[in-house]
Amino acid sequence: MTSALLPHEVFHTVFHHARDVWEHLLGDTEALQGFWQAAAAADDEWYRLHPVIAGTAAELCIPVGLHGDDAGVHGNEQVLVISWNGVTFHRPTLDSRIVFTMMKVAQIIPETMQRVYEVLKWSFDALATGRFPAADPWERVFCEDYMPERARNAGRPLAERADGQYYRGAFAEFRGDWKYLKEAFCFTEGYHKDDFICHRCMARKQGISPGMWYSICCRNAEHRTSMVSNREFVEAYSRRSPLVNIPGMHITRIVFDLMHCMELGVLQLLIPSLLSVLVSRRSRRYPGRLLDERYQSAYIRYRRWRYNKRKILTNTKHNIYIYIYI
Repeated sequence: MTSALLPHEVFHTVFHHARDVWEHLLGDTEALQGFWQAAAAADDEWYRLHPVIAGTAAELCIPVGLHGDDAGVHGNEQVLVISWNGVTFHRPTLDSRIVFTMMKVAQIIPETMQRVYEVLKWSFDALATGRFPAADPWERVFCEDYMPERARNAGRPLAERADGQYYRGAFAEFRGDWKYLKEAFCFTEGYHKDDFICHRCMARKQGISPGMWYSICCRNAEHRTSMVSNREFVEAYSRRSPLVNIPGMHITRIVFDLMHCMELGVLQLLIPSLLSVLVSRRSRRYPGRLLDERYQSAYIRYRRWRYNKRKILTNTKHNIYIYIYI
């Protein structure tokens, strides 16, 4: 059995019992209006076709994102963590992510994830309407004999203001590494394949046309003219993964997590390369006669710099203390 904190119920509870935390996590009026003004200026297909945005005031639409990733817990044991968050602010992970569920990877089977994503999609449906659902994810109606508390809440606003208007959650992005995105959406294309590699275009590992090779990253690469439309994406995957049917889901809003692209990606090559250039010759900063001595000097300088930059950030409003090493 897997437990979950339903996003729409957390949405409701935080609004009514911790309004300051609500604004810190999901956005105040100014932040919400700024987010949607920027989205309107971009005017992409996701924004134009989003069912929640149409006809709803900007300050009442809370843009939310989803994130999934495997995390190490004890030894080699992996746990899949699925979380959600408001995307109006750039916040540290510990200050922004709200856990939906956690599962031991070794115990997951395809049927498990199908049910988990059906529940998640159902909860995001409730966020999109801004009201408590009247039935469970499999359309069994709540009543006095079946989840009576949810039956009493059915149809009520999740987060109603004093003026009678209520907030709604608008899906904005889905983040993860390539492995998780492939599993969550049941992608048939990916880096694990011998040829076609991308769910968003026809980029390939092989083929006679070099312009279609995924390693060609220039702006005029041929594969950039082969982008998959959202309609094609929905037709291909709506029956494979419940996540595709979340209101506002769009192929352009499924993105690779920045940490995997940067810290676990290009920076693993860039930083050592830069360091090798810095210590290649003796200098005032790295005076060692031998190369190993200069690397050791660089390491000592880094340790000293990190120690001097250590800070304690105090958020007095929420009484949060976080050690950050820059």
